[in-house]
Amino acid sequence: MIKMLLKKIKENKGFTGQDILIAIFLTITFMSIISAIMIKLSNTTYEIEKTRQITYALTQLADKVDQMSFDTFENTDEEKPISEMQGLSNYENPQNIDITYKVSTEDNTHVQVKNITLIAQYSNKFASNKVNLTLKKQKSINDTKATPDLSKKVYQYPYNPPVTGGSYEGEKIIPVKFIWTNIEKREGYWVTTTEDDKEWYSYEAGILPIYIKSDVPIKNISLTIAQKDNQSINYNVIAQNINNVKFYAWIPRIVGTQNNYEYAVESTNYKYTPSSTGGYSKSSTKLKEYIINNKRLFSDEKNGILNVYTKTQNTDDWNLENSWMFPTAFTDLFNQSQVFNRDIKNN
Repeated sequence: MIKMLLKKIKENKGFTGQDILIAIFLTITFMSIISAIMIKLSNTTYEIEKTRQITYALTQLADKVDQMSFDTFENTDEEKPISEMQGLSNYENPQNIDITYKVSTEDNTHVQVKNITLIAQYSNKFASNKVNLTLKKQKSINDTKATPDLSKKVYQYPYNPPVTGGSYEGEKIIPVKFIWTNIEKREGYWVTTTEDDKEWYSYEAGILPIYIKSDVPIKNISLTIAQKDNQSINYNVIAQNINNVKFYAWIPRIVGTQNNYEYAVESTNYKYTPSSTGGYSKSSTKLKEYIINNKRLFSDEKNGILNVYTKTQNTDDWNLENSWMFPTAFTDLFNQSQVFNRDIKNN
């Protein structure tokens, strides 16, 4: 080819206009082909990277789903954002990738199987892809039957009683309550008690279930309480200035919004509703998880939380930790002034 080109140049004594046009045409053609190849390679690289990101994200999510219990998942009629899955409300999708999920149930004679399908996809003007990953969780029919049916369970009160395991942040806690010794002089004692004490708390009266850490100094004294038999009872009394003591109040799980909240049944997102036979039962209507400014007040599988109360120095006021997260009506219900605004006598 080169020899023929050199011979032609010699014969024509140089390049002709036709030769130059042919050369330009060939150059443009080759440049177009090379550009197309480069664009194709770039798109392929983009697809490979996005597919890698999708695969990694789904693998990470699969690990989280694998740690969740069978009963965490409820059937879905359509795909839902992954952030609506219990325990993943704060999950953020990778850039330009949309992740959803759906749940279906299979039943047979011996086991119940839930299919949790994770769906990740991306799309732009150059490329798109969609990857599904289906995980299976199963429970034997015997286990299913043994699971309590909360819809049929009847509760005495429309809120969750304290469930603390006897500790807070790894430290032992004990219940306390306030006992009046002279209401006119507004004198009384903060004393230790037990969780089965019927006079420990009353949400209806705005008196919260209160705990202190077990290392708070206490002393044993004898108080005569006005009971039918005028019985003398020994109480362990907090033996230090209340200003220096942290109290831990049990807040039962709530659902809904800051302006429209309800007490939740145990660790679910269903509210309590009056039962036709007396007491309360689980409502059939599921409410939204209680979230303020993208922050969850109650973690998964928690019936409630312990919240810190501390007395303001030299005042009758009490401070509620994270009070900005609670509904105003909720904090008003417990009426801190009524519960805590007392001149404490601890001598």
